[in-house]
Amino acid sequence: MLIIFLIVFLVSSVRAQCSIYSGPSGTIECIKIARYNNEYQWATCLTDTYIKAKSGTEHECEERTATYCYYQCMLELYDVNSGPIEGCCKCQQGQEYTSTDLTLPSSCYSPSGTDCWWYEECLERKYKCKGTEDDYALEFATKICNLYNEYFSFFSSRGQIWINSVRKCLQVSLVPIIRPWCSKSCKEIKQIAFDSHIPCYVRPNRQDLSISYCNLNFKDRARVFWTVKSGLVMKGAVIETLNGVMMTMTKCTVQLLDNVLNDVNSFLTDVKAFSIEIFTKIQSLFRRRRRALSDFTDVLTLANRIADSIANKLRWSEQGILWFSSVDSNTSWPLSNELLMLVHLADKKTYDLNTNDTESADIHLIVREFQNKFEKGELKANLEDYSFQPISAKGCLDAQCNITLFDVNASLDDPSSGETVYFIVGICAMALLVVLLSGVAVLFWKRNRNSKQ
Repeated sequence: MLIIFLIVFLVSSVRAQCSIYSGPSGTIECIKIARYNNEYQWATCLTDTYIKAKSGTEHECEERTATYCYYQCMLELYDVNSGPIEGCCKCQQGQEYTSTDLTLPSSCYSPSGTDCWWYEECLERKYKCKGTEDDYALEFATKICNLYNEYFSFFSSRGQIWINSVRKCLQVSLVPIIRPWCSKSCKEIKQIAFDSHIPCYVRPNRQDLSISYCNLNFKDRARVFWTVKSGLVMKGAVIETLNGVMMTMTKCTVQLLDNVLNDVNSFLTDVKAFSIEIFTKIQSLFRRRRRALSDFTDVLTLANRIADSIANKLRWSEQGILWFSSVDSNTSWPLSNELLMLVHLADKKTYDLNTNDTESADIHLIVREFQNKFEKGELKANLEDYSFQPISAKGCLDAQCNITLFDVNASLDDPSSGETVYFIVGICAMALLVVLLSGVAVLFWKRNRNSKQ
């Protein structure tokens, strides 16, 4: 009981401006707490419900009958309950925010997660990012939130509980940055938001650990991923976040169709209920213009560009196929000439809630065509700055690759042939240049000689 009492005591000191019964949420005061080196920090009047959600019940109002209380900045923003005051939490004695500084509705500070308007009315009102390339609130968050509302009934009862928990977790994680004293760039907001996705997916409600992405059935997990992926522009933080979600998905305990599969053939008859992972080893044989890959996000971007190239050759989009390429974060660095990447395929009609497709894709046909083209070495291509050629591929129906559809090697070109061609072309070009220059020199010499005569 002593530990519980200390945690409760450290949370807040209720002041006159923050009524324990009526708040309102968002009221701010500059306070001094002894254990923080007697320094001043901002504190916000918030609901006990929000404080519990934000901290996973580690913090709560000291007065147990209170609906509202102050939550100090260092505890809310950094989860630090003693020591020096850091960052935007600092304030000076007597400093205050007037009512003109509080431009957001009080409901912004204790989001329920059920209302998708929060991103526009709260986050976007604080940070004017609409129309920029880092518009997280309206371009992504609101759209996906509304999609889950529209297709809520498509998910299992467990999936519906998870959706509500995740939506609340994502909003609660952003509340600290909408405080009046906090200022972030649109790029920082987007990164902070995407960084919160994996923790919120895996553990959206720290009061109930059974609510997790890993505890959803396969179809719910797949629908979540592919719906989110189809609603995004694939670049930067988006690719890295989706890679994290996919790697989380593959590492979850998998029960395909929620049953132990004893008969692979019977499972394959239902093309609507599974996705395929293709483990592909890619070799960058000929680089026309070497460009250094500066970080892991660059590797992910390259992997998805390669997957897009393959998808365009095989017309996956036209045939109702979804795809995404992920790379294990343990990939050796710096990247060598070879890259092991996973290309994930799924039926658009079944898993993408954004689609208007009326028929399921023939995944059997898609896989056979991929295998055929791969073995013949027909999937190599030139990107803007890289040339690549697939080496080997393995098709799997589950994350552990216990159920394998194929395991093939490609018919490769001689790696030296391209270099030889480039070498010969280079020699010929140099020889031609020498001949031209010699000819010009001779003409110049003759003309100069004639003029002297």
